[in-house]
Amino acid sequence: AVVSTQSTGAAPADMISGKAGETTVGAAYFDFPMVYTDFEEVVGLVIIDSDVVTQTPEELVDATYTPDTPVSIVIANTAQECSSRGEVSSRTFADYAALNASLTERFAKITEEEDILDIVYSFYPGATAQHIFDTVVTEMRATCPINRVSLAMAQSQHHNIYRLYITNEMAGFPSYPAFHGWETFAFFDFKVSSLFTAQPRDIAFSDEIKAMVKELAWNGTVGWGAVPAAMDYGNADSILNVLSEMPQKEICDKLEELDLVKYGWQNK
Repeated sequence: AVVSTQSTGAAPADMISGKAGETTVGAAYFDFPMVYTDFEEVVGLVIIDSDVVTQTPEELVDATYTPDTPVSIVIANTAQECSSRGEVSSRTFADYAALNASLTERFAKITEEEDILDIVYSFYPGATAQHIFDTVVTEMRATCPINRVSLAMAQSQHHNIYRLYITNEMAGFPSYPAFHGWETFAFFDFKVSSLFTAQPRDIAFSDEIKAMVKELAWNGTVGWGAVPAAMDYGNADSILNVLSEMPQKEICDKLEELDLVKYGWQNK
């Protein structure tokens, strides 16, 4: 199985039944934590109905059922998963002044850390204002919660958990970061848009994604070790960058210390 992009969790069905048409469902996942309501913080995720899947991912080690063979799972996200690609004005920042004002207001709702802006900026030296926003939101929403759940799932002797992190960016549209859906776009040979002309690096990325899925489907393995090792599909000519630890580990450790790794994978 490949669990890609949005985090997965379990939640009571009554939290989503009959409400989907009345709310901005899914919007919370792509924005800073607690911009929307508590309800939208839940439906901003992919939901596993707990009546159907009775064991949450983090509890696999205690599961009472035993599969006939180990189940291999790739859990992936892109580095700027939550980027709006400049399409949402409230999440678009041309300079640091605008980002400072926005982050000051936003972080005030979720932390009392006085030096939070200095801490965040230290994560991404030399990065643009937009890159900082897109990436730190993704750390809180996807990268760090997925790391945590991947490590928990890996404690199960019946599952092989592989962590994939995608920093690869479009060469055909160089202004785009590693956004939500980029790996899917590449997997299907860029057929989503006739405006996009794939460059050699894009094609190499597409080939790696397809080769990984084929290897997983046929043999239950991938081209790197199980968690706590990981793989980064990056922008170098080889695309592949094997990691010895969870992606963004130092950043995630700091965000965990600040209690800011709780807005992604939810098990209710």
